[in-house]
Amino acid sequence: MKKGSIKAKLFSLSLILLLLAPLAVSQTIEYGKITGVIADEEGAPLPGVTVEITGPALMGGKRATTTSARGSYVFMNVPPGRYTLTASLPGFKTSKQENIAISAGSSVVVDIKMEIGKLEETVTVTAAGPVVDAKTSTVATNINSELLAKLPTSRDAFYDLALSTPGMVAQGKDGSWLPSPNAYGGSSNENVFLINGVNTTNPRSSAYGSLVNVNYNAVEEVRVIALGSKAEYGSYSGVAIDVLTKSGSNEFHGNFMVNGAPKKWIADNQPKPETPGEEVILGDFGPFGEKLFIGPGDDILNKNTKEYEFNFTLGGPIKKDKVWFYGGVDYIRSESKTPFWPVPNRYWGRFGDIKLTTEPWTNHRAWISYHYERNKGDGWTWNPHWDETMTYGQNSSTHSVSAQWQYMATGKTIFTLKYLGFWRDDQPFIPSDAPDHPGYINWWKWNVYGINGAFPYVEAQKSSRNTIQADMSYYAENFLGEHDIKFGVQYTRGRGNWLGGYFQNYANFAYPAPWVQYIPWLQSWYGATGLVFYNRQTWLNPFLTVRTADQMGIFLDDQWTPHKRLTINLGLRFDRMTTKYGKGKVYEYVNSPEEINTGLKVLRDREGSGNIFDFKLFSPRIGLTYALTRDMKTIFRVSYGRYYLPLSVEYLRRFGPDMPIANIHYIFYNIPFNLVDLDGDNWISADETTNAARYLYGDTYVDPNSRPSWWDEYQEDDYSWQLKVKEGTKDQHTDQITLNLEREIIKDLSLSATYIWKRTGNIFVNWPLNQVTQEPFEYERKSFTTDYGETVSLYSVVLEDYNEDGVINGADVGWIGSHLD
Repeated sequence: MKKGSIKAKLFSLSLILLLLAPLAVSQTIEYGKITGVIADEEGAPLPGVTVEITGPALMGGKRATTTSARGSYVFMNVPPGRYTLTASLPGFKTSKQENIAISAGSSVVVDIKMEIGKLEETVTVTAAGPVVDAKTSTVATNINSELLAKLPTSRDAFYDLALSTPGMVAQGKDGSWLPSPNAYGGSSNENVFLINGVNTTNPRSSAYGSLVNVNYNAVEEVRVIALGSKAEYGSYSGVAIDVLTKSGSNEFHGNFMVNGAPKKWIADNQPKPETPGEEVILGDFGPFGEKLFIGPGDDILNKNTKEYEFNFTLGGPIKKDKVWFYGGVDYIRSESKTPFWPVPNRYWGRFGDIKLTTEPWTNHRAWISYHYERNKGDGWTWNPHWDETMTYGQNSSTHSVSAQWQYMATGKTIFTLKYLGFWRDDQPFIPSDAPDHPGYINWWKWNVYGINGAFPYVEAQKSSRNTIQADMSYYAENFLGEHDIKFGVQYTRGRGNWLGGYFQNYANFAYPAPWVQYIPWLQSWYGATGLVFYNRQTWLNPFLTVRTADQMGIFLDDQWTPHKRLTINLGLRFDRMTTKYGKGKVYEYVNSPEEINTGLKVLRDREGSGNIFDFKLFSPRIGLTYALTRDMKTIFRVSYGRYYLPLSVEYLRRFGPDMPIANIHYIFYNIPFNLVDLDGDNWISADETTNAARYLYGDTYVDPNSRPSWWDEYQEDDYSWQLKVKEGTKDQHTDQITLNLEREIIKDLSLSATYIWKRTGNIFVNWPLNQVTQEPFEYERKSFTTDYGETVSLYSVVLEDYNEDGVINGADVGWIGSHLD
């Protein structure tokens, strides 16, 4: 009767947890596991042995269990740390194993042979730290807190530490806006970033890294899960970079750190000329003897000019063995110099963290944490050759809440409910002393410039992600060996919203009107008296594009050990992933740039869309781990898995459907040739084009007569855009097979060799459509020889009489450019 009651309670609680999560993707395995068999000196299993583990990471100080009829025992969900295991049985000496190291996701086997003797006698063994995991098929790298304190890194818990592990290649974080590495030949958009196991990846794309930063001194462990992962990890085909944060303990502990680099310590690696003031010759470049050189006074390398950090952390008990806390604050200040750009890039980072851990009742464990960050950067631009007035900055704030509740119904059955949410709000700005009008931008004709005004563009993320996971773990040993089974349901709701527009409601795009730069031809052909410019002055209401990326996942993992030396890891997950446009906003014009962040008034709502992507995916995972030697120190692993590319809202771009109409005013100018041709050679150079464009501000050289009669002065443009997905499109996936051989050489050192086979299918390709027919253009392959004599194959649109004027010429090329969809 009592047994039936327990089963009913377990079933009810399981059902409640699943109902609480009808709605987490790429979750973590935050804990490790200790298993083993206890036998007498003859090798006969000993049932009824009392087994205890103790360690500072355990609230309450210890856990206890008894061995089964087969002499086996298991401790599930053991927090990372070092432990002492004690086995006791009347008639035998007490056995104590010390210094057992547990890391996240590890499965440590501790077998014991007990000697006959008095219970009061103790046999103590100091264990070597486990190096080789004899059960997992996953190839992963764990960097614990001890190693973190010693590694020379840039204190980036995600990117920098990931690069210290095998198979990672830098994408170019320094000076790059894509802080995500390339893993095992994959691309930077195939990874996933997690904190305490819940997804913090930028909803735009994983190529943009994590939207939540981490206090480096609050990191307990970093785990880079690369190959042969369990089904619990989904929605990535590269690596999962999982950062686990510290918890409190029964003892107070903390630190204060100042980290900095005095100016004299910052090396100047800029190449210097042999004679000051001259150019720097770097040598020949190309097959024709071209010289690669640096102009006098030009810097080509970024240079840090200021860098320091203040960090304080503290943890300890609020009530011993009942409630722990851990918190920290971090302040970062840095400044750098960008080549060709006179304005310093400045950054201020402020982080705050608090984490509470508790055991409110017997067999119940919970923690909740809150993370806040306030970042500011300025001195940015889109082109270092633009005027220094064309600069902008950004304030950003991030709030993150994560929590976990765990119920250990029995020593072998665990229910877990987990939540994480983060909210990111970017607030871009231009300097308070910026010009009261936007600058003039030329993106492509005769030169590239941004001059005579303020930076115009508003681009801000308003992103969030909310994740819930409910799972149940069960350890069984009475069916063809041991089974560690985990079943779970995950739901993630991601929003990668985008605020766009212009700080001063409009932008200037100013280009030379003619296609000829030789002044005598302009004079003789067109009767020109000066260089004609046109300014495409574009007025656009501020707008919010709502982009969603939701995912529902179900997974099942079984770590099956039919024999001591053999473990089979079986997994299967199902995911439904969708992306679409939500209902956005159009706002009224602003009265000042500051209103972009504080005073926007809704003009109207924007229409959303149905699902753009809607994938239903099955991901099988299977792995085999076999100990080639009896000492369990030589392990062979083989695994196969299918991994799907994580969907991101960046596929949907920033505009979306139902955009506000852009009102365009074309203004023509005529700049006299004596103000244009500064060197008198009758040729309008790139620099002279830029200088002439500086006369566009104001009305002095406005010339309505230079506008052709067929060119409408006022026009409209609809920037509405929606991704079209070909019917039958399937999500990009990678099939992966790994073979791994690992041998423990000495204490804390192993040698591992891995062979990886990867095949990627259903690769996404952006394919431009004919706006009129809504069909792809026809392409042909053409041979092309470069200036260096190298012959390559190019794909080119087949030219036809697209504009239906009876001839095939350059006008048809222009028609293609203006009719792409």
